[in-house]
Amino acid sequence: MNKRHVQNTAMQLMLLFFIIYICLNVVATLFYFTQGYEAYGPARNNDSVYYDYQATLIAQSGDFSIAALPYEYLVGFIYLVFGVELGPYAFKFFISIVASFSIYLIVSILGDVCINRGFTKESFNKWSKIISLIILCYPTYTFYSLNMCRDLIIVNGVLFFIYSFMNLFIYKSKRKSNYYLFLLSLLYVFILRPYFGVLMVVTVLLYIFSEKKNLNAKNIMAVLTVIIITGVSLKFTKYGMFGSNYLSRLASLESLEKYRESSSYGNLVLNIPINFHNPILFLFSYLHVFIVNHIYPLPTYIRGISNILFIPENFIVTYMLISVLKNLKGKLMKYKEIKFLLIYYFLNVGLIVAISDNIGTNIRLRLPFVLCLLIMFFIIQNSKVRRNGVSGISENNRK
Repeated sequence: MNKRHVQNTAMQLMLLFFIIYICLNVVATLFYFTQGYEAYGPARNNDSVYYDYQATLIAQSGDFSIAALPYEYLVGFIYLVFGVELGPYAFKFFISIVASFSIYLIVSILGDVCINRGFTKESFNKWSKIISLIILCYPTYTFYSLNMCRDLIIVNGVLFFIYSFMNLFIYKSKRKSNYYLFLLSLLYVFILRPYFGVLMVVTVLLYIFSEKKNLNAKNIMAVLTVIIITGVSLKFTKYGMFGSNYLSRLASLESLEKYRESSSYGNLVLNIPINFHNPILFLFSYLHVFIVNHIYPLPTYIRGISNILFIPENFIVTYMLISVLKNLKGKLMKYKEIKFLLIYYFLNVGLIVAISDNIGTNIRLRLPFVLCLLIMFFIIQNSKVRRNGVSGISENNRK
C-alpha cells in the first residue's frame, strides 16, 4: 500500500464518476426540455434559475458588480467565456468535474488513513468503492450535482481542509504544499460560506488545545499566522477584515433569532422555536431541534411527499452517527482523526440547526459534514483489521 496506488485508485474512480455525473446531467437537461423548461428546470423555488439569471446579466453587461455573492463571480465568468447560449451547459460540465473531484479527494483521504494506520490494501480497495457509491446514491449530493448551487464546490473546500489538516496535525507531514492547501481551504470556504470558515478556525484551535503534544509554540504560531493571513486577505472582499462585516450580524442573540426566523418559510419548516435567552430552556429546545434534524421526518412533521424523501437520507446519517458514537471506546479513542472529525461535525451541524428552522436548508448545508461521518465510519469498520498481526493502529502512529 503506497501513495501511488492511492492516487491511481482515486483518479480511476474520479474519471468513472465524472462520466456518470455527465450522463446524469444530460438526462436531467433532456427531461427539463421535454417538460418545456430551460436547462435548469422550473423557476419556482429554484436557486439554479436565479444563478443562471445573474450569470446571464454579468455575461451580457460585462459588469461583475451585479454579483450579490462571491460565488456569482464564478458562474458569471463561465457564462462570459462560453457565452450565454453555451454557459448553462459549460457549467454542467464544470459541476460534473467538481462532483467527481470530491470522489478523488475523499478516496485520497481514505488512502492516507490506510497508509498511516496500517489498514490493508484490500480494505482500501473495497471501501474506496463502497464510499464512492454511497456518495453517488446519497440523494442531496446527486441532486446538487445537477444544479448550479455552490454546495458541491463548498464540499471540495471542506475536503481540502480535512486532507491538509490531517496531514499537518495528525500525520505530521513536512510538505509545504499542505500549509498552502490549508490556508487556501480556509479562504476558499470563508468566501463561499463565511460561518463555515470561522468554524474551521475554531475546530483547529479546539483540536490543538485538546492535544498536549500539539500545544507548542511552533503549532500555535503557525495557526495564528494562518488566521492572520486569512483575516487580512478577507479585507479585500465585502466581508471586511476577519469577516467583521459579516460576523457582526451574528454577534448577538437578537440577530441569531432574526437569522433563524428568516429561514422559517416553505413546507419544510419545522416550526420548533429555540429559546436563546434562558440557558435551561435553550438546552432542551436546542437538543429537541438537533434530534429532530437527525431523525426527521417524525409523523408530526410530514407535510408533503418532499418531506418523506428525506427519510432514507436521514436514516443513513443517523445510522453512521450512532455507529460512530457507540464505538467511541477503548482503542478507537487513539484515532486522532475521529476526535478531529467529531469536533468538526458537531460544531458545524450544531450551528446549522441553531440558525435555520428549515429542514431542507439544513440537509443541504450539512452535506460536507456527512462526509466527515463517512470517513469516521470507514475508520471504525476497519479498526479491527490486522496487518501482519498488528492492530489497526500501527505502532509508528500510537505516539
